[in-house]
Amino acid sequence: MPAGGKPTVRSRRLGAELRKLREAAGLTTARVASILACSQPKISRMETGAVTTRVIDLRVLLDHYGVTDPHRRAYLERLAKDGNRQGWWEPYGRDTIAPYYADFIGLEWDAQCIRTWQSALIPGLLQTAGYARTVMRANPAMLAPERSEQLLDIRRERQARIETDAGLRLHAIIWEPAVTSVAGTPAIHREQLESLLTVGERDNVTIQILPTSPVEHAGMSGPFVMFSFDRRALADTVFLEDLTGSHYLEKPEELSGYALVFDALRTAAHSAADSAALMTEVLRKAEKRG
Repeated sequence: MPAGGKPTVRSRRLGAELRKLREAAGLTTARVASILACSQPKISRMETGAVTTRVIDLRVLLDHYGVTDPHRRAYLERLAKDGNRQGWWEPYGRDTIAPYYADFIGLEWDAQCIRTWQSALIPGLLQTAGYARTVMRANPAMLAPERSEQLLDIRRERQARIETDAGLRLHAIIWEPAVTSVAGTPAIHREQLESLLTVGERDNVTIQILPTSPVEHAGMSGPFVMFSFDRRALADTVFLEDLTGSHYLEKPEELSGYALVFDALRTAAHSAADSAALMTEVLRKAEKRG
């Protein structure tokens, strides 16, 4: 069992990858158990992240699963070596961070490129504290104030990577009403606009605004986040969220559809420069109103 008595995000991710590789190779858990000379339940626990996968066992499995790409093997070995290591977010516990959110942060933290489409809100990685509090309070299932502040602390940690990791690329497309509408107070709105303009100047951040006309657009099915990693190591993942949980899409046919949607939105949206000009004008009018 990984340290702390429960699977870490890394151990669960490694387990999920091993399950996909085993299924793609057409092997049963019983067959894999015979290969490693262990019990079948142990293989099942490895694939859920409930037990640590030794690197020596991992190498044997990857050989039998036909994984020859050195980059992917190195990535999976790194997950195995780090399987007992908790991410900075995991000590908060399930009361603060639901398992699906912990998985989301883990993917976000390892991603090299994050593409997000938001039709109603400013993306979480770009939200100011005041804006985020406003969004949380608008939820009828409002969180306790102390938990809301913990989630804000976690969000600040997530946002810090944009500033400290030049290798991370963030590309956000936001529907215009999310930018022009006043969330909370006029002061919160102005602060959020100023923050978007500042962060958008970073070389590793692209912010585009999708205009309201025409009303029909490629993103009408709803918001999503697409994580991209070293393509030779791990496939892209699309994250979808609803009121009670989330869904992760990893099948090639699913990913290709969302990639097409994002490209269509990118083409239809204002350029980054024109988007900055639009936000500057919205801010100017907001400041004039006071």
